[in-house]
Amino acid sequence: MAEVFVPNRIVHRRLASGEVLTIRPFRTTDAASLAAYFRSLAQQSHYNRFLGASNSPSASDLVATLDQPGGLVTSVAEIKSGQSCRLVGEARHAVGPAGVEFALSVADDWHGRGIGSALLAYLERNA
Repeated sequence: MAEVFVPNRIVHRRLASGEVLTIRPFRTTDAASLAAYFRSLAQQSHYNRFLGASNSPSASDLVATLDQPGGLVTSVAEIKSGQSCRLVGEARHAVGPAGVEFALSVADDWHGRGIGSALLAYLERNA
């Protein structure tokens, strides 16, 4: 997979299937899409992502935690199709005195295409 770094922590990776994956910081305008993405996860994927929590964060919850200084940082992965983009993954990390904690998820129908690995590499470079 080829990787191109662009200013403002935006990364473009060509997946083996040919699609271009864009990983970038979360913006307030992503809140509704990210909340809908979380609701769309299959039950097992949701359980794995939230360690058993039954409710997904709302759009307002996501905006409230937007890149807080020294706190939680959210990144999104999307695939462009025509004029629209589809959210296909997300990652969040927090840096604290004990180290770094992170979580990520990939849309169920995009598993096995390298998106999780790309998100993890992005976290490693930007944490």
